[in-house]
Order: sequence, then structure tokens, then C-alpha cells
Amino acid sequence: MAIGDFEDKRICYGNWYAESSVATLIATTDTWTRLNCANLVSDIQNNISFDANAGSRNGEWEFITSGKYIIQMRMAFSGGTNDSYSLRWQYSYSGGTEDEVVANSEITFTTKATNTWEVQNLMIVDFPLRYTGTDGLWGETKQGLYCQVKNNTDASNLTLENGDFTFFKIG
Repeated sequence: MAIGDFEDKRICYGNWYAESSVATLIATTDTWTRLNCANLVSDIQNNISFDANAGSRNGEWEFITSGKYIIQMRMAFSGGTNDSYSLRWQYSYSGGTEDEVVANSEITFTTKATNTWEVQNLMIVDFPLRYTGTDGLWGETKQGLYCQVKNNTDASNLTLENGDFTFFKIG
């Protein structure tokens, strides 16, 4: 039984923060790339897990319980000079084989020289019931969520300097 799982209420929350900087390598202009979140550390997590390891699920959160979640991110980036970047959230179904963009999650920001720029986003995301096929239960979702980024200007990399991600279930 996890913290807050008393009476089967499936209380879900988590917070991750960056202790050091890490770059996302951008090979091509205007092409979505998974944001490198290898520097994130778990502060607390309950019924939400995070995979910081390299591989296809790098930087992906897995939501065990269906419902509506508040997703808040606050990050500081550095990147190319006067470059325009876009960032969006992506659902991951079936381990990345049926991904789709989270509607209205895209934000655009600009970097300047060697300065660090803060980017924030707050939204509500719905994880509906999905049959996972593993245990025959409909009460679980086992869906993933991750960030993607692209450089709209050129192929300059983007560095996640610090920040945090906070998620909690509201319904």
C-alpha cells in the first residue's frame, strides 16, 4: 500500500526537480524531439512513476490510476541566440506505439544569448480508463506522458538548467 492509498482512494501525486543541467540535442530544425529529463530527481511520488533512464521511455511519467490531473511545470532553459523553441506534452499509450499530442499543450518561447529563461505551464490532463490487457482490470490506466521540444529557428540544442514538475490527481 502506497502513501495515501488508504480506503482505496488512489491518491496520486508527485514532484520531480532538476539538480543539474542537461542538454537536449536537436539535430534538425522544426522537428519534435523528446525533452532530455535525465537530470530529474524524485522528491515524492505516489501512484505516478518516472523513468529517467535512456531508451524509448526516457523522461516519461506513467500514470497508474485514471482520472483528471493537474500538471504543472516550471523550468529554466538556455539555448541558442535569439532562437524560438516550442514545447508540448505527448501522451504515450502502449509504450510509445500509439502516441498523441495533448491538445492545447504547446507553448513557444525565445532564448537570448547565454541568459537563462523560465518557462511555465499549468494544465489539466484527463487519463480515461483503458484496458491494459495485463491484469484484466478497467480501473487502471497505465498511460504515459512526456515533453517534446523543437527549435523553430535552427538546430541549436536546448539545455534544461533547473526546474520542477508537479502532478496531482483532482478527480
